[in-house]
Amino acid sequence: MPVFHRWPQLALIARVFTAGMWPKKNIHAGVVDGKDVELPDRTYFSLFGYPVRNTGIEKPALFLLLILILQMIPFPHALTRLLSPDTAHIYEQAYGAAGAEPGWHPFSLDSFLTFSKFLEYSAYFMIYLVVQNGSPSGRYHRTILATFLLSAAFQAGYGLYEFLTNHHYIFFYEKTVNREYATGTFINRNHYAAYLAMAVPLIFGIIAGYFTPLSRKENEPALSKLAIVLKMEGGKILLLLFIFGLIAPAIICSMSRGGILSVFIASFVFLALYVRSNKRASRAPIWLGLLLLGSAIVAIATWEPLHARFEKMSEQFTARRARTVIYADTARIFLSFPLTGAGAGTFMQVFPAHRSFVAYDVYRYAHNDYLQLLAETGIAGLIFIAMLSFAIFSRLARILMRAFGKTSVFQIGSFCSILTLALHSVTEFPLQIPAIVTSATILSVLFMRTPSVK
Repeated sequence: MPVFHRWPQLALIARVFTAGMWPKKNIHAGVVDGKDVELPDRTYFSLFGYPVRNTGIEKPALFLLLILILQMIPFPHALTRLLSPDTAHIYEQAYGAAGAEPGWHPFSLDSFLTFSKFLEYSAYFMIYLVVQNGSPSGRYHRTILATFLLSAAFQAGYGLYEFLTNHHYIFFYEKTVNREYATGTFINRNHYAAYLAMAVPLIFGIIAGYFTPLSRKENEPALSKLAIVLKMEGGKILLLLFIFGLIAPAIICSMSRGGILSVFIASFVFLALYVRSNKRASRAPIWLGLLLLGSAIVAIATWEPLHARFEKMSEQFTARRARTVIYADTARIFLSFPLTGAGAGTFMQVFPAHRSFVAYDVYRYAHNDYLQLLAETGIAGLIFIAMLSFAIFSRLARILMRAFGKTSVFQIGSFCSILTLALHSVTEFPLQIPAIVTSATILSVLFMRTPSVK
């Protein structure tokens, strides 16, 4: 059984509590494809005795799960009063109403909701581990990619059909809200756009990758390069353009301003990184990408319903109960529980006591996933975001330093796919939707790991 290569201090603590029985020392062997092999110290680490590929995401994920565990563990009331006076005050009122003295209690204001979030986040982490430690073959990666793109194409086609025919059904379920927008099988148009938006940079990365072998042929005319690529990969490119032709109008018909803006920004970032990665690369994908982006901008500027939506964007930040007011009230929750947080999953219960306006509506989410994470987990949430960002951008830096090729260009597209979701989460809550997070978790494997064989 392999040792904790990356965390020797944690291994030492485990040996103390198990009387030296686990984990064993100086054992570096593992099993890969049914054969005993030596596991490189920096490539793998041990998770409960099983070798797990070290990608840099595991530490932030385990850190977040540890924080949730600490939120659920009962601590003495004196410690709660020291670390989180507002939490202690709420428990004192609850104990007083019951006619009892404050005893041991958790930092979370609702342990059941925090436990539910712990199970949800653990499921995402296990999905990542399973997919990340699957086959290293290129076929495995292409299967993941094809499955997601086909799913996105179905969602786009189905959403456009319902939107254009005014059928307004999700299979056999009649839609009662968002009937004037394309939503696919998602009820919320923003979640629909967030899901589809992740596919756009991936398509750009694949198409651009087909042109990378021609980057060395500097003297070859552009039309000749295009003819060579179409001859070799024309069928695949046409299929990808067909899928893009479904996804792009579906995002526009969703009229999700956050989804549209995140796609634009991520697409421009992709083009910038593509040029940055190799200045000798073929410019054909760049012109193609600019053409597609320009066409989308023209569609937005000329389509009256969507144009009207963007004209009303300022109202989201100036009207009563505007987003900025909700953000300020969410920040007030963080300031009330800065060290321990209110408890993962407790936003809906805690927000009414901190909002600055009167409303009968139920606010389940803060419409900003980062602020909501800070409110629920405190300063630890900020540390988690910093750790996760560092792991992702470190991976991007290593990709940009590699030799320019088809795989590196596609992984740049994978990064921009994750970027669309990260940008959209600033003004919405797509990270609260399991279907979106699960898809993003699986797609992150395409970015965090390079296939070793074809």
